[in-house]
Amino acid sequence: GPTYITYLLNEDANVTITLFDLLGYKVREWEFSAGSLGGRAGPNTYSWDGANEGGAKVAAGGYILRIEVRGSKGTTTVIRKIGIIH
Repeated sequence: GPTYITYLLNEDANVTITLFDLLGYKVREWEFSAGSLGGRAGPNTYSWDGANEGGAKVAAGGYILRIEVRGSKGTTTVIRKIGIIH
């Protein structure tokens, strides 16, 4: 099934979510503009189907998720580790 990426925003903001493998290679990236789904104030949830930029399913293992939020008060970056199990 899908993996759900959930985060909370204090205000409408531009959001970039980047997924990296443990070697630092970019696997996938999503961008959301302020006020759109994924960039609205309050809780945001994005459903990821487990595919990389090319559409192939990623391998099981550890990944690094970086969420960068650019709002009126500046930029905030959060980094989390996630695991993919098939």
